[in-house]
Amino acid sequence: MSALSSLKVLQSPHGFEWLKSKWDSHLRLPLFSFCYFCDLVKVLPNRLVQIGIRQIDPGERRRLAETNVKFFSMQDVDRYGIGKIMEMTMEYLQPSKDRPIHLSFDIDAFDPSVAPCTGTKVPGGLSLREGLFIGETLADTEALVGM
Repeated sequence: MSALSSLKVLQSPHGFEWLKSKWDSHLRLPLFSFCYFCDLVKVLPNRLVQIGIRQIDPGERRRLAETNVKFFSMQDVDRYGIGKIMEMTMEYLQPSKDRPIHLSFDIDAFDPSVAPCTGTKVPGGLSLREGLFIGETLADTEALVGM
């Protein structure tokens, strides 16, 4: 299934969930867009969670606040652990456990020691185990409909 097809599957009267592992700066209000085809579907900012964000500049922080995008920085991952981060993420995304989830995982979320091929080599990213835990947690929900 293509990314666009899986996004269309996720559309519902309630919007849809999109878990994003890293901040991406392609923001067009009122919808949040990580990709060129997101204008074709409604990606509601309050249905997003971003995990593993590093180096947030003031403009990005302001846009996150203005658009109500939930995010967890790497400092949050260090403070709470990836297990608690995923608990909070699922409580936010699926309070009634009835919404589909689409996972977009950016290789830049990993620490460059884990993913040396990344174009954004910022130290202090997710470990391989933390990245796998995110995917495992979402798969366990049986609500993951696309990646």
